[in-house]
Amino acid sequence: MRALAHAIRDVFDGLKYHRFWLNLALLDWGQRYHRSAIGILWIFGSFALFVGVKALIFGSLTTAPPDYFSLYVALGFLAWVFISAVVNEGCMVFVQSATWIRGISLPLSTYVYQSVLRNLIAFAVSGIFVICALIYYRWSIKPIALLAIPALGVYIINALWVQFLFGTISARFRDFAYLMQTAMRLLIFLTPIMWIPSQLGSIGPFIYWNPLTHFVEIFRAPILDGQPALGSWMVVLAVTVIGWIAAMLVFARFRHRIVFWL
Repeated sequence: MRALAHAIRDVFDGLKYHRFWLNLALLDWGQRYHRSAIGILWIFGSFALFVGVKALIFGSLTTAPPDYFSLYVALGFLAWVFISAVVNEGCMVFVQSATWIRGISLPLSTYVYQSVLRNLIAFAVSGIFVICALIYYRWSIKPIALLAIPALGVYIINALWVQFLFGTISARFRDFAYLMQTAMRLLIFLTPIMWIPSQLGSIGPFIYWNPLTHFVEIFRAPILDGQPALGSWMVVLAVTVIGWIAAMLVFARFRHRIVFWL
């Protein structure tokens, strides 16, 4: 119980160093696009290109209206990019911060917050394209679309436990990171990003066994369909609770060993 209390304290202590992880996140982006002509706008460009190409190719295979399907892909891929980045970078969150962890005594949660914030910045930049697309297609936005805001909050809450859990496991077993990268490459095809479940016939209902489907839906459905996706919210909240319990138990058990595994 004492180890668990220290782990929970680590989570809250990291918030006190918000200036530190905020500056680290901004520094990461600055270094990544150093000497680039358009800098972070490469995120916007690559996202727009992907959505445009996928909407064009897969749009010819669906009966959905072109404007609906384009926004369907854009919103789904926006959610997916954040989820995928959180998982992949979360696996290496402590490994990539090994120099800092060895050299300075800070709560380990500091590096988790840095990583999540870095991905939120990318989400915001890509989100500009989605907003432009909604305006271009003159999509009717209902008040229930505001549910996308708490959905984003839930994304952040889940991103934290994912990074605590996967970061701890990957610090000990480096192959776990490559396993998750492979899994995410496969899951994008099993998650309704580029296709609509209702058009898959008898296979469609099985897609909802994939938890990531529900994470995408709580963000996309309120904006695109004007629906609250209550069933998906129940699944997501259950995953959130179970995930945090598992993450804190693992993080509490091995928190002091992480520095020796790096």
